[in-house]
Amino acid sequence: MSENRTTAERIAETRQRLNNDENVWIATASLDGVPRLVPLSLAWDGEAILVATRTNTPTVRNALASGRARATLDSAADVVLLDTDTAVTPFTHAGADQVAAYVARVGWDPRNQDGEWSLLRLTPRRVQAWNSVSETEGRTIMRRRRVDRLNATSTLIDIGRSQPHLPNGDKRAHENSLPEMRSLVMSSR
Repeated sequence: MSENRTTAERIAETRQRLNNDENVWIATASLDGVPRLVPLSLAWDGEAILVATRTNTPTVRNALASGRARATLDSAADVVLLDTDTAVTPFTHAGADQVAAYVARVGWDPRNQDGEWSLLRLTPRRVQAWNSVSETEGRTIMRRRRVDRLNATSTLIDIGRSQPHLPNGDKRAHENSLPEMRSLVMSSR
């Protein structure tokens, strides 16, 4: 049995997968709790997942209503779960840089399809990564928290090392951050 990966290794491998995996599973729920799970083509812009889907889908309705989604990369042997804040924009109104990043990465442009399409931008709030039961301890490799409610800015915590084994479940010592993950820092809505 191989040793568990360090948090830095998990971060690097998660970034590699976000840049290279072709698909992502997106889970949303209606306000009355009806779940929706769909596979979509994945584009990672360095800060958020970009996906496109028809505007009239439950996925878009759910994301608009809640502003949240959960994303997972396509492997049960190497799990990556992302809890996200989700913004929905009609594809024809999305920023040129986001459209270009999506089309270049996926190789397909929804604007060339019939019907109305939306671009969903899923910004991670928490990222977990593990590939075995022994890695479930300390699986959170990124967490964002609000530090300035007036300006609605955010920062990352809970990165830097696997969750330590502390007496009485004390998690305070685990509030460290790694400079290489600062690229995920985003302003909150």
